[in-house]
Amino acid sequence: MKEAFAQDEHVELMRQSIVSETDLAPNFFPVSLIQLTTKGETHNHTPILDIVKPPDHIGERFQENSWEIIRIYLDGLIAHVHLNPQKEFAIDNPAFLGSTDQLAVTGVSYEASFQYKNLLINAMECFGRSGTLEC
Repeated sequence: MKEAFAQDEHVELMRQSIVSETDLAPNFFPVSLIQLTTKGETHNHTPILDIVKPPDHIGERFQENSWEIIRIYLDGLIAHVHLNPQKEFAIDNPAFLGSTDQLAVTGVSYEASFQYKNLLINAMECFGRSGTLEC
């Protein structure tokens, strides 16, 4: 979790917003949500720093081809907090929390999720080829 953090200047802007009781714009650290649609293994997963790419079919619409995020797992609901504030694509976009009156949440099955793939990788690292616990 040590790598899941905001830069000092961004923390200061958030602090000032709290102290002055003013809202930050929804496109300041835009948040998108993903819901797991099937039940998977019970596990704990701390926030991680990650890079995501837009899907190929919409990727040509964006100047950047990847975005740095903090990925937060909340018992089947995943939040992607975009770390580059003031993302113009998040204005009036229902894929981002608070940007419109409606919210579009992406659904993905557990078996096709990052959570499942990450759990398999960790299991392979811990048990190795011997099948006995090595971590």
